[in-house]
Amino acid sequence: MQPEAAAVETFGTFTYSCAVNSVDLHLLVIGGGVHGTFLSHALTRQTGIDRAGVRVLDPFSEPLHYWRQYTGTIGMRFLRSPSSHNMDVDFRALRRWARTRSDGDPSEFIEPYARPSLELFDKHTDFVIRENGLQMLRLKGRAMAIDIKPGGVVVTFENDGTRERISARNVLIAIGRSEQLNVPSWAEILAKRGAPISHIFGGSHAGAAGQFRRGEIVVVGGGITSAQFALAMHRKTNRQIVLVSRHESRIRMFDSNPCFIGPKCLSAFRTQPDYSSRRELIVRHRYPGSMPPYVAEELSDAVRTGAIRRIAGELTGAELTDGCIRMAIREFSPSAKKTIVESERVYLATGFRTERPGGRLIDDSISRFKLPIATCGFPIVDANLRWAPGVYVAGPLAELELGPASLNIIGAHNAAKLLAPVLRAQ
Repeated sequence: MQPEAAAVETFGTFTYSCAVNSVDLHLLVIGGGVHGTFLSHALTRQTGIDRAGVRVLDPFSEPLHYWRQYTGTIGMRFLRSPSSHNMDVDFRALRRWARTRSDGDPSEFIEPYARPSLELFDKHTDFVIRENGLQMLRLKGRAMAIDIKPGGVVVTFENDGTRERISARNVLIAIGRSEQLNVPSWAEILAKRGAPISHIFGGSHAGAAGQFRRGEIVVVGGGITSAQFALAMHRKTNRQIVLVSRHESRIRMFDSNPCFIGPKCLSAFRTQPDYSSRRELIVRHRYPGSMPPYVAEELSDAVRTGAIRRIAGELTGAELTDGCIRMAIREFSPSAKKTIVESERVYLATGFRTERPGGRLIDDSISRFKLPIATCGFPIVDANLRWAPGVYVAGPLAELELGPASLNIIGAHNAAKLLAPVLRAQ
């Protein structure tokens, strides 16, 4: 259903060339990963919105595409977050569901915080998707443009080379950083010259390590992802893995301060009028490059047995010679000795870039409709995560309102609490 044209009119600070007099949907969610999938479930359950008027626009047919790809790549076995942070609206849902399974196993949870195994979490997520028909809400395509109009929003999307348009009363942008791989400049330069170097989330590595014949297998990174990937690579190849980090292990149970999950810290954060101060709080209370004690202990055991060789230091040079990468590292030790590592394969476990996600889609929307942003470039939204009339955000785009935990599963739960009242009232 195409929107009908109308005369130019102004709505607040936004100027439009036409109005949407009839819309295809009540709510269009852009992004079908953890946040988009959970929010499509929570908002249909908690607001009374007719499911026929809700769709989740995502480039992939299956929900949580990147989650499953990335957790499989690093060999994750248990989640870092507690079982209460699950894909259902009830914090107790995963534990209750686990008890009803005939093959339920207490070992599927480990302490502290009753953290579930990845296998159990994924099976429960599949159950939630299946039982609530969330797969039926999906619309395959990549959002290319957003057009804000009185009465609704029109989204242009592309699927298999074909461009289409769909209108909705409300659009919720729930995209993450999954496509913003952080590749150090030295690695990018060498990769362009044909060096055997890649980001671990840049593609499949299955079976590749077993084909190596010379040099060492190197993993670059200092957090939980690099440690888990190095351990998994050792199990796969039965070879010593060299783990190169820019710092010693940073031990943190969670990747952000749990105080900001609830009102104890989040209330004061949300009432802070200065967005630069909010950004400072986010930076201070997020712990990138960290790992929980149980992973650090497993890594230490692997170093002690020789399964992993750990080098903490500064990379001072890297070159490609005869298909092999030669890395010079000044170790963080009293002698600051220089170590040379010759590698047949380098894997980058260097995470994701932290700039505003969304690329051209978000850049163009900000430019066209003068959407408010803070100095850091992230959206300034109201208390219900509304960025513009009919446009809402979640995940990293909402972090100046949701705080340090906005990226996590609990960030999606907190977003639902803010979104549900305003969508229910419509």
